Amino acid sequence: MKDRAKIRLRGIVRMGLGLLLTIPVAGVASEATDQAEAAVSKALLQDFEWTFRSTGGKGFPREVVSLDGPSVSAYVDRETNILTLFFQTPGKKDTSAEPALTVDKAQTLATALLERVGISIKSPWLLVDVTYNIHGTNDRRYYFYWMKYLYGVELPAYLDVSIDADSGEVRSYSLRDDPVTIPIEAKLTAEEAIQIVAQKREVARPVVESARLRIWYEPSWPGPQVLFWQVLLLDPNAPQDRDKSILAEVNANTGKIVLLGLSSPPAPKKDEKPGLGKKPLPPLDLEAAKKAAIPPTVFELAKQKQAEQPAP
Repeated sequence: MKDRAKIRLRGIVRMGLGLLLTIPVAGVASEATDQAEAAVSKALLQDFEWTFRSTGGKGFPREVVSLDGPSVSAYVDRETNILTLFFQTPGKKDTSAEPALTVDKAQTLATALLERVGISIKSPWLLVDVTYNIHGTNDRRYYFYWMKYLYGVELPAYLDVSIDADSGEVRSYSLRDDPVTIPIEAKLTAEEAIQIVAQKREVARPVVESARLRIWYEPSWPGPQVLFWQVLLLDPNAPQDRDKSILAEVNANTGKIVLLGLSSPPAPKKDEKPGLGKKPLPPLDLEAAKKAAIPPTVFELAKQKQAEQPAP
């Protein structure tokens, strides 16, 4: 199965790099910051004390309004007023008892947040992973991770929401939804990509865990979009368990390996709360994906809705 934990981590790293790209140019309120504050309050169902406001930020690849306050930060897309990033640090609390929320209740809260933001969680969005993590002594959360697929091809988009397992408050939220700018065409088959990786790592009899197509950037954004074969192989003859699992990305048209490394070995089986874990991914149908219309982004849909509204 695809190592989505690592992919999720890479998405968080990309999100962090986006934070570094924010360039504050103003600390005063304006119409844009007022609208951004209203958007955050609507999504989170509460008002916040913002001590710094900036309209000159770039939360890649879109321009954002940046808001910061005591233990809270947010980005709001300047063009559509859609919330793209939110962090809130929890206060102290007793975590000795079991969490107050079930995973189902937390998912209901996460979905309600997305609806208030203006995101409809239906195809091509797909919930791919649900986890429960404890951070320190006073912070435990349910994490929900969505991605977009077009007939099994992973699009350059993700949604990441964490819900406090005790209070039900939103602790973090991140949205990335880029338009697809390249044709979905692959000269290499999955078998050819697997062979390239196996030869590079000198794996005589690879066990194929997964081979999926995804669209991302090479080099990393703002490099051009590229279609990749993402390959996960097992080397049964590796001397140590930590060396068995190989994760690679191969340019689906040139055969160039753009990522090659060891994937985390499978975690020992343990009892988990019902509803947690990785979810099934859609099967790949490359021919159908080639012919299909590219689904609009969240931002494109918001602009369409704005254009349909009558003028004041």
